[in-house]
Amino acid sequence: MALAVVPLALTTLFMGYRRHKSRLVLTSASSGILLVLAGSVLPYLPKSSADAVVAGAASCVDCCPTVVVDAMGESTLHFPPAVFVTLLGSFALVIAHFTNRRCCAQCI
Repeated sequence: MALAVVPLALTTLFMGYRRHKSRLVLTSASSGILLVLAGSVLPYLPKSSADAVVAGAASCVDCCPTVVVDAMGESTLHFPPAVFVTLLGSFALVIAHFTNRRCCAQCI
């Protein structure tokens, strides 16, 4: 997903900033892009130095919401940190988009 979002967001960020010079658009879009990239990379980072050998082989538990059954047989829904980081990044990009649209409306 980041392979599609990041180039598109960077292109529109530079075009919009050149036109409107809005720092809110620049700040929210830049932070959104960085958070989406961090959320994409986060599952592949080793948790400790012992995990460094298998860092490229992230299991589905590290990147996707999953149902985890503990030793007592109770099931819980597990959300990895990458999900929250990616969601924060997408919210920042939505804020940048609506702010840019507001700036475009003022130009017309």
